[in-house]
Formats: sequence, C-alpha cells, structure tokens
Amino acid sequence: MKMVVHPQYAHLTDFVRSLPTSFESGGEVVYRGRNLLKQFCVQGTYLNVKRFRKPLFINRVTYTFLRKPKAYRAYRNAVEVIRRGFCTPQPIAYLLCYKSGLLAESYFVSLHEQDAQEVRNYYFATGQTPDEQALLHTVGQYTAQLHEAGILHQDYSPGNILYRKQNGEFHLSLVDINRMKFQLVDMHTGCQNLCRLFGQSQAMQFVGEAYARQRGFSPQECISLMQKYQSKFLIYSQKRNKRREKIRQRRMRE
Repeated sequence: MKMVVHPQYAHLTDFVRSLPTSFESGGEVVYRGRNLLKQFCVQGTYLNVKRFRKPLFINRVTYTFLRKPKAYRAYRNAVEVIRRGFCTPQPIAYLLCYKSGLLAESYFVSLHEQDAQEVRNYYFATGQTPDEQALLHTVGQYTAQLHEAGILHQDYSPGNILYRKQNGEFHLSLVDINRMKFQLVDMHTGCQNLCRLFGQSQAMQFVGEAYARQRGFSPQECISLMQKYQSKFLIYSQKRNKRREKIRQRRMRE
C-alpha cells in the first residue's frame, strides 16, 4: 500500500487508510460507471472519494512499473492546477493498493464542492439569453486562460467543468483531471480542446470569439477550427457508439 495525504488534512489519515475495507459499504454513491464515486462526511468534512476501476492484468503491470496510476495523477494534477492559479476541488489524498506486487485498487480523495453544477446543463445553449451568453463567454475566456497557463485538460467535456453563479457571474473549476498535460497550447490544439463542450453551432460562435480575443487569435479562424474538430469528433463518436452497440448485442446473444 502507498498513501499520500495532504499535510493540511493529516487528521483524515485514518479514514484514507481504511478505504480498502470501508469504501464498499460506506458513503453515498454519486456516480457509478467505469469508476465509482462516493461522497463521505468525515469529522464534519464532506469528501468525494473516487475508486478507479481495477485495471486489466497488462494495465496492472503498466501502472506498477511504467506509468503513474490514475489516482496519483489526479492528486498531482490537482496540486499543479491550484499552484497555477485555477480552481479544482482541493486534493486530500491518494491511496494505491497492491496485490502480488501489482497495482490492484486506487483511490483519490478530494473535498466535495457544495452547490457546484456541471456546464453540461448548458450543452444545448444557443446564446439566445443573457444567462447563456454570460456562461459561453466565461467558458471561452476561462479556457483561453487555462491554455495560456499551459494547462491542457485531455478530457475537456461539459461534465468535467463545474460552475457556480455568484452575483451574476459564473465561476468555473475543473474535475476529473487525471488526464492532463502541462505544455504550450497553440491555436489548433486549443480549438480542438474546445470541440466537445457544446452541441449548437451558435454556442461555438460565442465561445470561439471569447477564446480568440483572450489569446489574440482571429475569431473567424478559431470558430472555423472548432467547427471542423467538432464535426470530426461527432463522426468518431457515432462510429464508437455503433461498435459498442454491436458488442453489447453480441454479448446478449451469447
């Protein structure tokens, strides 16, 4: 077992250490999918605990010897994002559990953000209302600032950006950040990074213009690039979904 607890939250060490035995029966399920996310209240503090799916054997070898595990990366990336001046839920700890010398289970613990909502709520926004316009402008400007700071979220989807609205302004933060790079982000890479956020072309106009102005790029060129990458992503998603459906149907027949 390997465990790292943020120094400010050393009082939660026993809770983190107990996760291999307490996680399954404790907490409240927030999301169940490839990974399992639960919320716990420990000593009056609300925590989110993500247990990453147990990797296949070859990936157990990879994450043990060749690549840093997802829980480690989630913790490390959160620390770096905060260091660079942006918001993400405060990282508390990560825990790696080994069996027969190979990674078996891993956990990432962070503070729960009360009252935060997903940008996914605005996925079909068109910018026809002042509220939508404000959100779209904020997302474009915020993403530009991330990229200028060398932060590239590699799963930059509307479910991985949280917002709070305070005094008429939107404040954003990042989640699910184990897949992230810290590097120079050029215009093409930046526009590609934006292509999954919204489903309407009108939204792309608002986001693209705000992004371009923040970075000193051509708005027309940015919008064109975003639309091109969005079309490619939609085609890819449709093919992927068809493959998954075929696999599901084949398994049902077996």
